[in-house]
Amino acid sequence: VGVSGGRRCRVVVVGTGHPLMGDDAAGLLAVEELRGMLPPGLRGCVLECPMGPEHCTDIVRGMGPELVVVVDAALGPGPGELVWAEPGSPGLREWLPSTHNIPPRLLAGLMGGVKLRFLLIGVERVEPGAAASASARRGAREAARVLAALLLGGRAPPAS
Repeated sequence: VGVSGGRRCRVVVVGTGHPLMGDDAAGLLAVEELRGMLPPGLRGCVLECPMGPEHCTDIVRGMGPELVVVVDAALGPGPGELVWAEPGSPGLREWLPSTHNIPPRLLAGLMGGVKLRFLLIGVERVEPGAAASASARRGAREAARVLAALLLGGRAPPAS
């Protein structure tokens, strides 16, 4: 888990996924790439939560964000495709791998009632021991570019 060190962040990005489950690692790959695009002062606003975003809620609340973006793999969009979603978006629960069992609206509440958005990366396979596919890696790089623009330029994510 990436720790903010008491940092206050207007926007917090939370990457999640399982590094040993093939494309499920897409969210973690995205935040790893994102950190390399940011100046040191913003890197603390990017968290890795491989066990699921629900395991980072205390850290997120302590950072006092206005917006939290959870970056994760999704089984619904095309491979490598990026999709923005809100906690109540149709299909969101069905798209997320079975490794995430907490309802998105409950997650928003646990994070202090912040504005919560998901940046989903379409993936091909989620299976034990597999490496991330080329499309998942491509989607993770594109997600990092989109998120860098959000953090550096203050661009809001699109409304769902």
